[in-house]
Amino acid sequence: MDVLCRLINSLYPKGQGPVAKIQSFTMAFKQMEQISQFLRAAEKYGILASDIFQTVDLWEGKNMACVQRTLMNLGGLAVSKDDGFFVGDPNWFPK
Repeated sequence: MDVLCRLINSLYPKGQGPVAKIQSFTMAFKQMEQISQFLRAAEKYGILASDIFQTVDLWEGKNMACVQRTLMNLGGLAVSKDDGFFVGDPNWFPK
């Protein structure tokens, strides 16, 4: 789950990401905590609370459409900010 924290941090200048310490964990509660950190950071970045999945959606894999919606919205927002931190094909995301 540390990949989500790395993702959100990549949208900020080096060393200024919202998740200060990123580690790989095998313990379930620590992984869920990392998901929660990502979700808080995504909202701070500008994703609407109504567009953010719940930790359990990803953890249990039961509502992956919500997870996808959050990630797509994050990508679209990153592209629209045009601040140089988005890396990838901007055509993947709706304008």
